Amino acid sequence: GYEVVDKALNNDIKVVPIAGVSALTAAASVAGISMKRIAFEGFLPKKKGRQTFLKELAKEERVVVLYESPHRILKTLKDIKETFGDRYVIIVREITKIYEEIIRGKTSELIERLEANPIKGEIVLLIKEEAVKKREKVNKYPRS
Repeated sequence: GYEVVDKALNNDIKVVPIAGVSALTAAASVAGISMKRIAFEGFLPKKKGRQTFLKELAKEERVVVLYESPHRILKTLKDIKETFGDRYVIIVREITKIYEEIIRGKTSELIERLEANPIKGEIVLLIKEEAVKKREKVNKYPRS
C-alpha cells in the first residue's frame, strides 16, 4: 500500500499510477499517503457557498479528494491555504496520459510553482488530513 509508495518516493524511485476505474483510484495508488479514510467531494462549487463549503471541509479528519479544472486550480489552492492552512497537498494530473504529472508539497509551494508554470489537463487534488492531536484516553469502565 501507501507505505511502499512512500518509501519509493523517499528513495527517488518513480511511481506511476495504474489505470483503473476512476481518476480517484489511480491518484490514490501513487499518493504515498494513507487513503484508508477519505472524503471525496468531486468538484467544488464555483461561487455560491464555496467558502462555507471549504470551511466545513477544513474540519475533516480524513484525506479530502477533489476534482478541479486547470483554470481554477490556482484559485482553489489559494482558498485551501486560507481555510485549511498550509497543508500537504498532491496534484495528480493527466493520469495515465502522455503528460501525466504528480506534484507534491505544501499548499504555499504549489501556489508558487503554478504561478510560475500554469498546468493543463484533468486534475485530482488530494489534501492530507491535519495531524490529529492524541486524545486523552478515557476509561469507560474504571476499576473500583
